[in-house]
Amino acid sequence: MEWVEAENSSRKDDLRRLANLEVTLQEALAFQAEWNLREESGTTPARQEQAVRLVATKEETEVATVSEGRCNSCDGALTSDLDFCPECGEKC
Repeated sequence: MEWVEAENSSRKDDLRRLANLEVTLQEALAFQAEWNLREESGTTPARQEQAVRLVATKEETEVATVSEGRCNSCDGALTSDLDFCPECGEKC
C-alpha cells in the first residue's frame, strides 16, 4: 500500500513539474514575442547601464598580508583557516 501512495505522490510531483515547465516556456515565448515586437518597431528593448561599482584592476588592488594575525586593511583578527579577513573580506 505504501508503494502505491509513493507512486501517486511521485506522479503528482511529476505533473507539478510539467506544469511549471509549461508555464515557464509560455513566459519565455511571450517575452521573445514582445522583444521581437519592440525591435521591429525600432524601440531599443534593453540598454546596457554602467556598472554600479567599478572593478579595480590588478595593479590598483593592494593585497593585505598576514602580519601577527591582524588584517592590514581593517585591523580585524585573522584566522589561519581563511585566506581572507572575516571582518572586511580583504584577501590576506
